[in-house]
Amino acid sequence: MSSYILTEEGVDQVRIRFQEIWEGEHSSNSRQRKSPSNLWMATCAGIDGDTMHKLLQQSSGVKLVTLNRLCDGLGWDLGGDLQEDKHYQVWQKKTTPLKKPCTAKSLIDWGDAPDASDFSLRAEELTELEQWILQDRCRLITVFGMAGIGKTYLVAKLVERLQGHFERIVWRSLSPTLSSQATIAKLIRFLNNDPEMPVPNAPESTIPQLIGCLERYPTLVVLDDVQVALEADGKCREDYGALFKRVGQGRHRSCFLLASRLLPTDIREISGAKVRLFRLKGLPEQDAFSLLESYGISSACRGRKLLIRSYQGHPLALKMAAEIISNIHNGNIGEFLNNSLFIGDVMLGLLDAQFDHLSSLKQEIVKYLARQSERITLNQLLEVFVKSVALSASEIKNSLDDLLQRSLIEKETARSGEVCFWLEPIVRKYVNARFI
Repeated sequence: MSSYILTEEGVDQVRIRFQEIWEGEHSSNSRQRKSPSNLWMATCAGIDGDTMHKLLQQSSGVKLVTLNRLCDGLGWDLGGDLQEDKHYQVWQKKTTPLKKPCTAKSLIDWGDAPDASDFSLRAEELTELEQWILQDRCRLITVFGMAGIGKTYLVAKLVERLQGHFERIVWRSLSPTLSSQATIAKLIRFLNNDPEMPVPNAPESTIPQLIGCLERYPTLVVLDDVQVALEADGKCREDYGALFKRVGQGRHRSCFLLASRLLPTDIREISGAKVRLFRLKGLPEQDAFSLLESYGISSACRGRKLLIRSYQGHPLALKMAAEIISNIHNGNIGEFLNNSLFIGDVMLGLLDAQFDHLSSLKQEIVKYLARQSERITLNQLLEVFVKSVALSASEIKNSLDDLLQRSLIEKETARSGEVCFWLEPIVRKYVNARFI
């Protein structure tokens, strides 16, 4: 059975038509973005984000019914013989896609990146990040979030989708024993395709040399576990701060994609149009349902929504809970939840690592929030800690801000306008189990 793929002209016509629709709907709002996102276009056409990605990137064919749905969303009359229409081209199973993947000259080093070929979650997040890289030409993007939230797999899937857009792709996971100069030297050797290339051990030479390589060869550089390159206060150790600043502010055609449990202070200070921050939170409900089903918790199991809310969509926690529910409770979610939240050894170890890096003040703030049954306002926190710990309000606020960046506490603005803080159930359970 044939499927269909947009030609180059077809892609242009689709984007032009969506732009017209977007401008018609948002012409009175000057604060809106100037062009529609891929997700907005997908929603407008009544198709999912991954399918819209396939159409616009010409990466694989789609069914005729999908093409009809797209045309309906655009106000076009498909009509006639599809193969003769200038906007479309038949795509057979063994036909080479119009957008070629990396050429023979391209270099790809996956390092220890996980295989994300079966990863089918977070379509909205993937679409937004892809747009930042391909359309907005961001030079430095940091994906950050609490341990186990799925940063590495999200980034790995994103890189798989972007293979055809860079001449070089390299994945490196940082470690406490790997110096910044060693990291830079490895990147320079890879980009020059010369593993024996001599590289001076001097940041004033190597960082400009690396930037030159990024300009010559459009490259996607992924650095995972960036939190190990940070000091306790979130500042980058050694020359990582200087490296990220030059990458974010320099002139080149490449992109650094970082994954970290903690947002580096150095990057936060230079964030803007080309340096962006992406905080990854729990899974959307439908994604969480899909994850649970893959572990045997189907729609026939009552209480799935409550389970997802209890774990705030945290994928690793849901995975471990699903295994216990299936193996120990025969799929009975209610029985499982009656015994309070379950946190496995893996999750405990990840949270231990995060908590161990906190100052005593930050640990006390988290413990205090864990003891509260309701959300606590900023003024209440200041009143408690300024009096009991004899610290200034600015020190307390700085600690709260750091905890937010580590995804260990949450905040919202109440109807009264006051800022309130609380702990997600997983963190509360962890703190109560470990310290209270």
